Order: sequence, then structure tokens, then C-alpha cells
Amino acid sequence: MVDPRLARLGELIVGYGLTLRPGMIFRIDTPYVGVPLAIELYRAGLRAGALPYANVELEQLPEILVRDGSEEQLDFIPPAALGEVEMVDAIATIWAEGNTRALTGAEPDRHALRALGDGCAPHRCDGLRLAALDAGDRRPRRRRGRRPL
Repeated sequence: MVDPRLARLGELIVGYGLTLRPGMIFRIDTPYVGVPLAIELYRAGLRAGALPYANVELEQLPEILVRDGSEEQLDFIPPAALGEVEMVDAIATIWAEGNTRALTGAEPDRHALRALGDGCAPHRCDGLRLAALDAGDRRPRRRRGRRPL
């Protein structure tokens, strides 16, 4: 059964926040717990004529990476992810957590390295870092000359 609140939120984000049009490539990023909203965003994207696809992250993987990965692995950004950002017209990212204490036991320095990798560390992206998208943005903005998070 579709939750009408999620359906309406999906329509609002797609139609008003992102103003998707036919043919626009629309990526939906979500952890597993955010899948119900991702499904409604996907449906709304299809109705708008966009080309939606979802990227579902398994919540346990970042925790495993921070605890078991090397510095090189923590800093790694998949080459496909770098090229993908240039091709996508709109991105909706759902921030949701099923386990809010997942990384509480991780070493802060290692967690910071992982955060740099997620944010496109300056030495890996020709001095550019991708910024978070606001609801009305069509493409990621690039920040120059700012410190990594």
C-alpha cells in the first residue's frame, strides 16, 4: 500500500524542488531504510518523463570500511562515480539511518578519512570538491578553495 504522504512528498520534490522535465537523468541516493521514499521519487520521476535510477547504499558497508579498510581504501572514489556526476541532471539524496550508533566505536581519524573520500577529496578531484545539493539545484555545485569537511 502506498503511503499518500510519501507519494505527495515525492511529487513535491520532483515537480517543485527539482522541476524535472522529460529526458532529464535523475539519480536517487538512499540508504536501505529510505527505500519507501525512494520508490515514490522514482514513480514521480517517471511521471515527469525523467530517466530515474536509484543508488541504494547498504548501511553496514561504511562501518565495515571505516573499521577494516586501509587509508587508501578510505580515500578511494570509484572512477565511475566521478564521471557519473557530470552526466546526471538532478540528484535527490535521502538521509536516513536505521542504526544511528553505527560508527560510534570507530576511530575519529579514520572516520574523517572516509568523509573526505565521500566528499571528493581535493587531492583526488583536481582541487575541486562536490557540494551537497539543495532541493532546487539541477547540478552539483563545485566549491573552490574551501577546506574538506
